[in-house]
Amino acid sequence: MQFPSSLETTRGRIIAVVLVLLLLVSGAAAWVWWPFGEPEVEFIAFDYQRAYEDIEALTANGPRFAGGEAELLGAEYVASQFTAAGLARVTVHPVPWTLYEPVGTQELTIAREERDPLLGATIDRDEQQLSHLEDFTVLAFSGSLDDSDIEAIFVGNGDDANYSAAGPVSGRAVLVANDGALSYSALYLQALDNGAAVSLIYDAGRDWPIGKASYGADARGHMIPFPEAYPEYADQLIPHLMLSQTAGQQLQDWIDAAKDDDDMSALVDLDINVVIELRETRVVTGDIVGKSSQIVMLGAHMDTHYVGDGAVDNTVGTAEIIEMARQFVQAGELEYTVRFATWGAEELGLLGSYGYFLQNEAALQSDLRLYLNFDMTHADLGESGDRIPFEVNNPDLKAEIEKVMELWRERFPALAADYQTPVSYAAVAGPSDHRTFAMEGFTTATGYGSGSAEYHTPYDTIEQINAESLQIAPQILGSYGLHVARHGL
Repeated sequence: MQFPSSLETTRGRIIAVVLVLLLLVSGAAAWVWWPFGEPEVEFIAFDYQRAYEDIEALTANGPRFAGGEAELLGAEYVASQFTAAGLARVTVHPVPWTLYEPVGTQELTIAREERDPLLGATIDRDEQQLSHLEDFTVLAFSGSLDDSDIEAIFVGNGDDANYSAAGPVSGRAVLVANDGALSYSALYLQALDNGAAVSLIYDAGRDWPIGKASYGADARGHMIPFPEAYPEYADQLIPHLMLSQTAGQQLQDWIDAAKDDDDMSALVDLDINVVIELRETRVVTGDIVGKSSQIVMLGAHMDTHYVGDGAVDNTVGTAEIIEMARQFVQAGELEYTVRFATWGAEELGLLGSYGYFLQNEAALQSDLRLYLNFDMTHADLGESGDRIPFEVNNPDLKAEIEKVMELWRERFPALAADYQTPVSYAAVAGPSDHRTFAMEGFTTATGYGSGSAEYHTPYDTIEQINAESLQIAPQILGSYGLHVARHGL
């Protein structure tokens, strides 16, 4: 090994001092230099107040459920911001899928009714009219039904043994106390296979009903809409509803009381209206064209459930993508092309990213080198915690991200003191759009977040946003993505 001369050492120190002074004066991107050689990481500047303004603009139009008008407005807003940032080839891609939309008034009443044993007439009735969104939500892909006095029975956690013990199910409303043993999709199938008229679920320990979707899988293992996965049920879907724990336990109490009294029944009245049809969800992409056609892609889903604005899930990630696009265009010439993307219909089974992949499979298989995902990349520092965790599907990439995190902690000690940023390896990618690409063999990383207790409810509003935390995942994953785009893999 040869050591530098004193002259070389002095020269190196002078250069380092000059660079630090330039950094302090510019206030722009932060560079981390090793003592000799080229820069290792450029930590992008990130204007989190401007990202917050994007969240305000995106949430102003209400829930951006897949295929809806607000989702289209959101896609147009993203495209306009991509264009204003200077991205090339900005495109709103229509991606057709079978989608759903609850329309009009959704009504649900639960009741306990006592009848005269001789005359059969009702002599006593307690009922509770449930509030849509507060007490129940309409899960995708629920069917429609307007009917009353449907007898309700309890089928435990919805597994085969509990269905067998419950007795005849056909034509009845089945109530499930969900303990996580079966997915919402599996619970829907159980109700349909057993001939139930209505599927009712409440999650143990959750008193806010949330938006969720049911789906199946295609031959490649990707999620697809429930009616496409199970065409035998496409024309006979039943209402599939989630209750609050309070409402679910009330109905369960009335069901239990009716089991011990032949003259008593637990009943359900409902008027559920859902449109299920072929519609277009939207994917927006824009590029910084590099010297090579090889691609680093950064993406986030832009859609929400129909129940609310989805400020944290995932307007946060969408706003981060927009702001990173603004920053990346200032980086100068890049070796790789950088593609920014926002996905539709993630909440219905990653449909936007999968549909986009199918439309562009040959080009992506040829050119995509790395996909970075941003989903709820935010921490509220409240009840939900201070974590912004990261997940990778490649052990070598885990080591690279950990190096960037170490440098990030040195560069941003105040943020590092307040927020935890663990990184983990997962052979099977988690449930966000990076899974689409991981399943096809691509290298992926994703940032998640602490989220909020208001997840998938009407209360996931902009009031839940901790603007400061918006910069963390872009500084870590985004800076790594820029490094790869600049220097290659």
